[in-house]
Formats: sequence, C-alpha cells, structure tokens
Amino acid sequence: MKFSLLFIAAVAAADTAEPVTEDAGYEGYEGYATPAYAPPTEVCAEPCPAEAPCRSKTTGACSPTTCGHYESYEPATYAEGSGYDRRLQYEGEEYTPEYTPSYGHCGCPLGTEDSSGDSLPKNKRWPLWTGFGLLVFPTVLFMWKGFEDIRDNGKIDNAFLTVAGTERIVAGFICGIASIAYLAMSLGHGYIVRCCDGRSFYYARYIDWTLTTPLQLWELGVFSEASGLDRLFITVIDVLMIVGGLIGALICDSEKWAFWGFGMLCFIPILWFLCAWDKRDAKASQAKKSKMESYRRIMNITVVTWIVYPIIWIVSEGTGKISVYGEAIAYTILDIISKSVFGWIIVSAVVAPAPKPKPGPKL
Repeated sequence: MKFSLLFIAAVAAADTAEPVTEDAGYEGYEGYATPAYAPPTEVCAEPCPAEAPCRSKTTGACSPTTCGHYESYEPATYAEGSGYDRRLQYEGEEYTPEYTPSYGHCGCPLGTEDSSGDSLPKNKRWPLWTGFGLLVFPTVLFMWKGFEDIRDNGKIDNAFLTVAGTERIVAGFICGIASIAYLAMSLGHGYIVRCCDGRSFYYARYIDWTLTTPLQLWELGVFSEASGLDRLFITVIDVLMIVGGLIGALICDSEKWAFWGFGMLCFIPILWFLCAWDKRDAKASQAKKSKMESYRRIMNITVVTWIVYPIIWIVSEGTGKISVYGEAIAYTILDIISKSVFGWIIVSAVVAPAPKPKPGPKL
C-alpha cells in the first residue's frame, strides 16, 4: 500500500515539472555574435636614436642592442675504463681538454632589425659638405668667366650671347642650384622619413635634378646644334623621368618598380638622342670640329654618369641594400662629375664661331 502511494506521488510530480529544453540556462543569450575582422594597424616607423638602433618589425618601437655570452667547446667522449683511468677521446685520439673562454655577441634582439643605416647623423654628413664645396666654387668660377666679355668691353654684345657668355652662365646656374640642395641636406634639411620603413629620403636631390638636368640637356643641344623640337622633346621626357623616380622612391611596396620602369622608358630616348647628335663631318670647318669634339666629351660624361644613377637608385631607395650614408657618398660623386666636371669642360672649351668671309669688292 505504501509503495503504491509513493509511485503515484512520483508520477504526479513528473507531470507538473517544467520540461527542460536545450537552451536551459542560456535565457539571457539570444545567440552568439560573429567576431568582427579588424585590419592590422599600420605602424609609422620613426628614426631610432643612436643609443637604441634596433627597431621592432611589428610595433616600430626602438630598443638598444643586447649582448650574450656563449661557451666554446668541442664534443668529447670518454674511453672505456673506470674511476680516474677514463680519458677523453676526440675522433679516436686521446687529448687533454683545454679551457676556452666564452665570447660575447652583441646585436639587435629577435624580432628587431638594425636601423642605424636608415638615417644620416651629423658626423656622417661630410659627403654632403664635400659636395657643397665642390659645387659652390665652380659656381663662382663659371659666373666669373661668363661675364668676362662684359668686363672687357663693358657691354653685352653678340660675343657674349652667342660665343661664351651664355654657356658659361648656364654652367654656373647648374652648379649653383645643386650647391643649394647640398647645403640644405648638409644642414639636416631637405629630407623626410619614410613611414613604411623609417629610412631618410632626401627629396632635395630630386628638386635639384628636375631643375639642372634640363639645363644640361640644353647645353648639349647648343654644342651639337640640335633642332629646337629635339631639345623640347628630351627636356619634357627628362622631367617625366625624374618625377617617376621621385614617386617610386616614396613607395615601399612592389609598385615602386612600375615607376622606376616608367623612368627608364623615358631615359632610353634621351640616350639615343645624345648619341645621335654626335655628328662627324669631315668637310666641317675647324671651329665646327672643335665644337663637336667638346660636345663628344661632355656627352660621354653625361651618358656614363646618368647610366649609374638608376643603379644607385636600385640599391638605395629601391631595395635598401646600401645605407643612407653609402647613398650620400655615391650620389655626391656622381653629381660632382656630372655637373662640376661637365661645366668645367664647357667653360674651357667654348670656341668662337668661324669668322664670316669679308665681302668682295663691289663691281
């Protein structure tokens, strides 16, 4: 009787209990939220100080170098025996081990890279000061020589305009513009820090090249007596070549090579015109031959140095294989040769045109 009553009570309790669902205990959650995608934050790299040259590849933070000590030893095995009779063996020969002191190794910690070559401190700006000195002195000299005819007769005549004065003055302008750019870079101006890798980029060079290279091409056109249309064409594509290199140097991704290639496409016609202007005429007058010989000399300097410029661009702004210090040395050497030596040849080689034949007696 008692068991029957307990069974009936248990059945009644089960009927009145609330059914348990799969969502029991999660009444406050309507569902799981899908995690949102957060793009990685772009880190703008800043130049690291000399005492902390190691830059983190992920955060851009700078840290000092660390040093570790490593023991130098050679693996050895024990010969058969017991107690103190065991002897060390190395490659089958018995030997007595000697103590080798540990050696230290200093460098950047893991996950960082040495950024000391990405900037140009004051004690490494001597190439820029050298370039300034070897460009500003020719500026004064070429200007002095350019106004030589005016000092002789006190007036601007055809000899100044068509023989020596104009070419010498333009050669002085070329070196003067370059010297201003080098003065700015020597004093720590004329550059920005690329956000992508923290490397110093000297844009003052590109302003210099945009203004001076068309003037150099003008000088070459005067000596070769090229047509005005040819001069205009190579001047325009020369500016496009410089602008292409400038944009490419500001980009750290692979797209930079598209702008470098664009600049090279503009560079090839310039080389072709400079070589095509080298005319050899056996019947030309002596003055004409002398002028073309001068053109040949400045053309060779221009072609050789200008071919080296894009190579330096590849290993410096393009790939960063050389430091900013090495980049400054390379570009300074090229600028001195392509401008100062170029101008010196022009100033010392300008020749007067052949004298006009005197009119014959009137009949």
